[in-house]
Amino acid sequence: MTGGRIVFLYSELAGYVLACLDALAREGSHGVSVAHWPVNPEAPFRLPDAAPVVLKDRSGMSREQLSAWVAEQSPVALVVSGWMDRDYVAVARRWKPRIPVVLTLDNPWTGSARQRLAAAASAFTVRRTYDRVWYPGAPQRPFAQRLGFERTAEGLYCADVTAFDAAWKLRAPQKRLLYVGRYLPFKGIDELWEAFSSIADRFPDWELHAVGTGANWEQRKRHPQIVHHGFLQPDELAPLVASAAAFVMPSHHEPWGVVLHEMAAAGLPLIASDAVGAASRFLVPDRNGYSFPAQDAAALRRTLERMMRASEAERNEMATASRALALEWNPERWAATLLALIR
Repeated sequence: MTGGRIVFLYSELAGYVLACLDALAREGSHGVSVAHWPVNPEAPFRLPDAAPVVLKDRSGMSREQLSAWVAEQSPVALVVSGWMDRDYVAVARRWKPRIPVVLTLDNPWTGSARQRLAAAASAFTVRRTYDRVWYPGAPQRPFAQRLGFERTAEGLYCADVTAFDAAWKLRAPQKRLLYVGRYLPFKGIDELWEAFSSIADRFPDWELHAVGTGANWEQRKRHPQIVHHGFLQPDELAPLVASAAAFVMPSHHEPWGVVLHEMAAAGLPLIASDAVGAASRFLVPDRNGYSFPAQDAAALRRTLERMMRASEAERNEMATASRALALEWNPERWAATLLALIR
């Protein structure tokens, strides 16, 4: 399969997605076009003014307008974000008889009644629209298998690892824990604030730096050792990452969480709940960080304390291990995986 364009019907774009799309475009076999939802106001990422990838904001487009735009791209394959966008589903179903149509799936298998029903009915629903599936990793594998696709691949999400080369080279860790994410209850941010503040008096030279915004912003914890930065663009975040001693991701549920890959690429020791999907690939407990049971406030507190009591040499060993794990997966491998899946 050569020439033509790979068309993505995507949800919300982010920097790491554009890095992967750019790697795919630079590979040279195909052009790349992307219809996408508007930028999330809780994470107002700035889209580039120019890129080798055609970007199309699909807000305000009718189903027929979207279908016409896809046809204009002369697609050789479609890659579709899940099945939430009904217009995307309808367009994908029209193209399935003619070209590869890839379902991207990041829902981990929970065994819920809804998932079991979806698996049982897949031949009449999901597989009518898609003929192959791409998912992030081990947490999603059982669901993908139960949907009955013959063509599958892992590695749906990938950090822009080279964007964190500078943070790795300039790494000068201070006694700072770092959180990067939305201020929402399911992110575990409230428990993180409380866990840190409960032990802060025993570690007066440590700080918790939190980056993000969201519904809980006005209820953020005020504490002399907690610093709230609001939302930062990637270039603004880099110095903070380079100065952090460890990264904390306390989510109650997190299908994947590319930020864990990003912070590993920057060489940060990691603390993550066992509900973070990306931890299955980028966190090896006691090698490059620590895991704890999601929503267990006492366990989170003990894990923070363990990291803060670790020696500088121990944290440096974790940093090196994080970097090595992160570099095993990069945008070029992401692009190669997709091309293999659609061929």
